[in-house]
Amino acid sequence: MTKRELIDMIESDLCNGDIQETIESINELINDIHINPIKFANDLTEELEKYARDDNNRCEICGWTLQDDVQGEEHEYMGSPCDESPECHCINPDCNNY
Repeated sequence: MTKRELIDMIESDLCNGDIQETIESINELINDIHINPIKFANDLTEELEKYARDDNNRCEICGWTLQDDVQGEEHEYMGSPCDESPECHCINPDCNNY
């Protein structure tokens, strides 16, 4: 995505074509990035993971579908029953999350 495509998306999708609101929104975004770029990138990465995994069952790296892979069966831990949580893996063999 180019910078201009991002501006156009903000204008049309977020600001409903309002140019003044678009400029203000983009300046807020730029300011957030300038204040703490690492925090911004980490927060965006976290939101992408939630969007991909939790909302759409997709890999946050490549966008392919995730597959549940249950590791183990029910067993006891300190006298209480417990079972393993399923782990999700990307079905794309070329993905680092495979």
